[in-house]
Amino acid sequence: MEAVQRVERILNEADRARLSETFAPYIKDSAGHYTYRVKGKEAQQEHLQKIGQSIHALLRDLKSAYAAELAYQVLERIFAENFHLMQKGLQTQPAGREDTKYTKVNE
Repeated sequence: MEAVQRVERILNEADRARLSETFAPYIKDSAGHYTYRVKGKEAQQEHLQKIGQSIHALLRDLKSAYAAELAYQVLERIFAENFHLMQKGLQTQPAGREDTKYTKVNE
């Protein structure tokens, strides 16, 4: 969550307004509060899927204007380490859980 919040802070006003709906779930509370609100394994997986989809959309949308920014690069690395793009969606991989089954996320 912190990486998403940092990317939101580097945006110019036009991009911030245009992407406000995408960022809304992630910036209204601190990263710790957001994580604390998510209860149960199914809810965690659902939120991972939504976050992955949001991050992927942000990375595609912001690449041309913000790829040189450190906050963008950190978000890109987090995405690469935790999600896998597939032809029909993306898969999540919880950190430190190499043996975990992947969950398919449709775009």
